[in-house]
Order: sequence, then structure tokens, then C-alpha cells
Amino acid sequence: MGTKSSLPIIFSLCFVLASCAETIDEGGNTPKITELNDFETIVSSDKMVLANPHRIRFEDRKGLIIFDSSLEKVVRLSLDGEVIHEIGSKGSGPGEYQSVSNIHLSDDSIFLVDDRQFIIHQFSQDGNHISSLDYGDFGTHRINKPTVINQEKLLIPNPASGQALFKLINRNGEETAQFGEIPEGSTDELDYDLYRAAISNREIPPYFKPHVFAVNNGEESVFMVYEAFPKISNYDLTGKLLWETETIDLPEIVSVSTGYYNFMNMVLRQANAVQPLRKYIDGVSKNGRLFVSTNTSHNNPLWIHEFENSGNFLNRFVFRSDVGLKSHFDIDINGRRFFVITKEGEIRAYPF
Repeated sequence: MGTKSSLPIIFSLCFVLASCAETIDEGGNTPKITELNDFETIVSSDKMVLANPHRIRFEDRKGLIIFDSSLEKVVRLSLDGEVIHEIGSKGSGPGEYQSVSNIHLSDDSIFLVDDRQFIIHQFSQDGNHISSLDYGDFGTHRINKPTVINQEKLLIPNPASGQALFKLINRNGEETAQFGEIPEGSTDELDYDLYRAAISNREIPPYFKPHVFAVNNGEESVFMVYEAFPKISNYDLTGKLLWETETIDLPEIVSVSTGYYNFMNMVLRQANAVQPLRKYIDGVSKNGRLFVSTNTSHNNPLWIHEFENSGNFLNRFVFRSDVGLKSHFDIDINGRRFFVITKEGEIRAYPF
């Protein structure tokens, strides 16, 4: 059985950050901001269809798949906001989950990642359970999450003793490649002395340096998004590094850092507590391009950055809203619209 270490207590109070100035690099190398103000409401809060949607995936011509953490269920919705059917259910048996940290789609399957039980469930498009895989049997990380490449290949976070952040395995657990450089100065154990010193010096805490989420780029490559830097690396499926880039000094990213250090300095004067530094939070790949989200606070705008398959920084989208927007999203790339979730439990489509 693989490593299934317990998580540290994460301090999760909301903190307020300063609004971002809407400026661009004077040299013209930073993309201008595209403001998105108009939206269509797919699911309104007064319809009582959803309570607290947490994860969202769009399927072309099929609608949306939503994990609702309060209802504790995964549902498929039409683009009219009507429930078509449920997928799996709460529990610990075949096809049952305790939580869903991510949803991955292939042409004919839906994969649900249950990071509490270390299980990946596979369902058919009509919601029938096909199989379940205990990825904890292959060893795994306490924070980073797996990514489904296809029916036969899984990207699994390495345990703390690993030489890389992730490994590519087949469904028999046989390793075929390693992915993701472990940043210098990383630690896998929370040391409050180190954590306090990093916060005081406004540096990335060593405990959060190796926190990375992977985004599948079809059958071509995998994007590795380092949450705290933020840095993005792109690997082919043999584990070869194709490119990497860091996004720095953007007002929206600086705002995240500033608010984080100010807030944690205040909290740590009162007690030992820890909260992740997450400059990038979620990502989606469409047509070879990578879209990643950052959220400057629970009430300030949601931002999404777009990168080409070569790593070139293309677009900065900012979403204007009368209510807070969550950071998890998906894209209808052909219809040119983002699907986002509000703090009120609504699903919105913003055209771009």
C-alpha cells in the first residue's frame, strides 16, 4: 500500500486583498487586459438545483458535469440548467466517493478523482460505473493530485521520497516516465519556524514550493503549474522538458502575494496556523493552449491567463461580477465562452 499520510491543519479563513491596478508592462511584453462583463446565467441560485458547486467540466454538445460539495454528488446538467442524471454517489463502495477533487473527461469516459480515498472512478458517458483504481497503492503525495491522461495512463504524484513531482504509470502501476522538478529548498514536512521565517521575509514557504497541479494537454504533453511561484513547465509524455516560464510582477499576481503575507503575518502573531500560497489555482487545456486562474480575493475579480502551447503569454482575462467568483472553471473553446461558478452557487457563461 502506498503512502497515505495525513494532512496538516490548514487555516482557511478568508482574507481580503487590495484591488489590482489594471496596467501592463511598459515594454509591451505583457498582454493587455480583456474585461469580461456580460454573462449568461446557466443555473441561478433561486432554482435550488445546486447548493455549493465546486468543480465544473464542459462537454461539447453534452452540457456540464458538476461536483457539488454540499449536496455531495456529481450531476450532469444540460445547458438549460436541468439535471440530466447523477454520476456515482456518496459512499465507500464501487463507484462511490467521499469527495471529488477533480473531474477528467475522455471521448467515452468520465473520471472522478476521490482524494480522500485515493481512488479514481471511471464511468461511462451515461453515468454507469466501469472501474475503480486505488492510486494510493502506487504511492502518492499528501497534497498534489493525480491527472488522467487516458484510459491507460495516469499521472500520479510521487511520495515525498520521489526524485520528481509526478510519475506516469499504466493501469498496472508500471512506471514509464518521471515529470516535474522539485524546487530547491522544498520541504515535505511543515516546520513552523521555517514557515514563520518565510512569511516574515515575504518569501515562498518551503512547504508550499513543491505544490503543483498537472493539466493534460491531450495525447501530446502535460503542463505542470507551480502554484506558489507561479511557474509553468511543459513535458512530453516521455518526461522530456519542452519549455518552462514564470509569470511575475503582474498586478493581479502581486496582489495575491501582498495580501497573503500581510494576512499570515497578522494571523501568526496570534497562533500557529498555515494557509497555502496559491498564485495559480486551476487550469484547463484546450486546443493545445493552457488557461490558468488566479483569484485576488473572495470578492475581487477572477483572472484567467492564457498561454500558447509554446509557452507564449497570450491573454489576461478579468471577470467583472456583482458577487464573488470561484477559481474553478472550464471553457467552451468553439463557442468562445468561459463557464464559472459564483459564491452564490450560480453557474455563468462569459463570452470572450
